[in-house]
Amino acid sequence: MSISEKSVFRRPQIANQAEWALILLHGVGSTGRDIISLSDHLAENFPTVAFCAPDGVAPSDTNERGRQWFSIIGVTEENRKGRLLPALSELNLMIDKEAATIGLDRSRVILLGFSQGTIMALHLAASGSDIAGVIGLSGRLAGPVLVQELWPPIALIHGTQDPIISIDVARDTATWLHDAGSKATLTEIEGLGHQIDDRALSAASDALYSIVTGAITF
Repeated sequence: MSISEKSVFRRPQIANQAEWALILLHGVGSTGRDIISLSDHLAENFPTVAFCAPDGVAPSDTNERGRQWFSIIGVTEENRKGRLLPALSELNLMIDKEAATIGLDRSRVILLGFSQGTIMALHLAASGSDIAGVIGLSGRLAGPVLVQELWPPIALIHGTQDPIISIDVARDTATWLHDAGSKATLTEIEGLGHQIDDRALSAASDALYSIVTGAITF
């Protein structure tokens, strides 16, 4: 299934006020409607940011009411990257459409992902996409990525007690990004599992502020 207009959930936004777009990418079994709720915690401090959240491109393997970006049935370290690549083209098309709808260039689009949504956001950045930044919650890269000269700002936020994507994998992801030329940061949330709490939200808000004010640069 391609991402369609009906599967993108938007927070109401004053017309012609948006200077940035934050696209929120959910994890396996969730939906855009679920993750758009994060905008309730962010919008007050970012009045010029438009928020939208697409559904993943396929029905979830684990929740009949949810969506996913790629299947996790039988996923391994060896096949994970191959599985996500087809969804990247769909995500790119959605970013172009949303940026045009809001009236912004792609360079004003920031991605915030959770879990599998973070995987998608990071690999989009690693593909050379000209997005403004990535905020990755409880996610990872599928493996090492190619060196590139220009990277968007990347802020990783991860719980030290995550049982789904371990903190060691998050640390590996930060290392892979650094080896590829990125200046990605990793904020470790002590005792947090595979979830988003007030501390993670605060770190995400700080990262968003840093990106939109230019405190984090290429």
